[in-house]
Amino acid sequence: MTVILLTCSYDSREFVRVGYYVNNEYDDEILNADPPAKPIVEKIRRNVLAEKPRVTRFAIKWYETDLQQANSNNC
Repeated sequence: MTVILLTCSYDSREFVRVGYYVNNEYDDEILNADPPAKPIVEKIRRNVLAEKPRVTRFAIKWYETDLQQANSNNC
């Protein structure tokens, strides 16, 4: 299993992460049922499970004034 991970940031602060699982499998059912000891790369296909993304959102300070207020509250 492999994962494709996309992240979005604003001003170096990550606010969303989207992950997709990727199944690596052979294009031949016989090879899937009994895979060879050494992979045959030419016969491997990737199946991205695009219909099931994993989305994680992070709360960030969007504006400089928000950051200044947060920093002054922490002092």
